Amino acid sequence: VAELERAIRAAREDAVVATQVVITTERRAVVEKIADELASRRASRQTANLTLSVLTAQRERLAEQAEVAVLRRRVLSGAMGARDLRALAELNQTAMDKLVRERRRRGTELFRSRREMQDWQARLARGAAADEKAPAWGVQRVKRLAAWIELSQREGAELDRLGLERGRLKEEIGERVSLFSWRDATARLR
Repeated sequence: VAELERAIRAAREDAVVATQVVITTERRAVVEKIADELASRRASRQTANLTLSVLTAQRERLAEQAEVAVLRRRVLSGAMGARDLRALAELNQTAMDKLVRERRRRGTELFRSRREMQDWQARLARGAAADEKAPAWGVQRVKRLAAWIELSQREGAELDRLGLERGRLKEEIGERVSLFSWRDATARLR
């Protein structure tokens, strides 16, 4: 947890720096023709903000994992009645659906980032083949993208792990109380 808090502080500082660099670059863009650099700086700012949001979500997910562990213990101990178990099953299913949507969104972001990384790598390779010096802002963008992709992959694994724990909770609830409903079954047929 302490390591995560340090990462959040560093990401927050990085986001502030990225924003300041964008502002400076926007001011320079009024006088100079630096559209590529400006676009790269803006993308880096967006990536810095995404990084901060993912790290903050990880902190919340740690609390959710602890909550799921407590709920699993309560279910396994038999401390909850049938009505409470059914209510918990509904809440758990809602959380599982939310995790699936979040995982899909993160997967899309990861795909886009990987594609952008490949574009940048090809661009830098062409520049190296032509003995051109790569712009510092381009190299910085590649580094930021690489860090983002690594974080995004870890985030996907964390989402999968939480989904697995929620699935186990669902199974444990299902072992103790029937979640079958004639109303729900007939509603699906309509």
